[in-house]
Amino acid sequence: MSWHRACTTVPLMDARAVDFYEDEFLADLRALDHPGRAASAAVLVSLIALSNLAVLLPLLAGEAAYYLSLAVPWWAPAPWLIVPVSIGAFSLIGTAAWMVWRGPPTILTSAALGWFACELVLAFVWTPLFFGTHSLATSFLVISTVVVTGTAAMFAFGRVSLFAGVMMFVSTAWLAYLAVLSGALWWLNA
Repeated sequence: MSWHRACTTVPLMDARAVDFYEDEFLADLRALDHPGRAASAAVLVSLIALSNLAVLLPLLAGEAAYYLSLAVPWWAPAPWLIVPVSIGAFSLIGTAAWMVWRGPPTILTSAALGWFACELVLAFVWTPLFFGTHSLATSFLVISTVVVTGTAAMFAFGRVSLFAGVMMFVSTAWLAYLAVLSGALWWLNA
C-alpha cells in the first residue's frame, strides 16, 4: 500500500471526537495545576510556619524583655496576649495565602501572592528593627508599610477568594493595631 493511499483511507475525526480529546487534555492540564492532598498540606503548613517565623524570632532570640522595659500606653494589651494573637493573625495570613495559591494560576493570583510576599518580607524586617536595634521610629515606619502592603494583599486576596480576603482583613486589623501601638511606644519612649 502506498503512503498516499494509507493517508487517504484514514477516517477523519468528527468534531465531537476532537472536542472530547480537547476536553480530556484540558482536564489533564487542570489536574497538574491542583496538587495532591499531601503536597497541598505541606504547602499549608510551610506557609503558616513561614508567616509565624516573624512573630517567633524575638522569642527565640530572647528579646521579648525589651518590650517589658518600655513605657506603654494605657490601652496596650498585656504582654502575654500579644504573642498568641500575633500567631493567630499570621496563621490566618498563611492560610489565606494557601487558599489563593490553590486557586487557578492567574494574574490576580500572582499579584495577590506578590503582595503577600512583600508583607512577609517587611514583617521580617520589622522584627530585628524593633527588638534588635531598638529603633522605635524606624520600626514604626516599617510596620506602617506592613499595614499598607497587608491592605493591598487583603484586597487582592478578596478578588481571588472572598474567605481569604476576610482572613486577611482580620490579620491586617491586628497589624494596624500593632502599628498604632508601635507609634505610641515611639512617642512615649523618645
